[in-house]
Amino acid sequence: MTTAIICDGPYPRQGRYGDEVPCWVVFESDDDGEPTGKVYEIGNRQQAIDMGRKMANYRHVEFVNEAGQV
Repeated sequence: MTTAIICDGPYPRQGRYGDEVPCWVVFESDDDGEPTGKVYEIGNRQQAIDMGRKMANYRHVEFVNEAGQV
């Protein structure tokens, strides 16, 4: 059961040309912080935070921002 939306990162990912780029993840989580559905990978910190807030608001669950404050 989904109890929160988590935004976390950055994590290193390999870019299109083989270089390392930062990536943030946004996902629905259970009480243990484990994903309960699709994990979205987003290349922009602010966009990831905004998406997480919107998802939490829509689902009426807590938003947990592990990506830092904005």
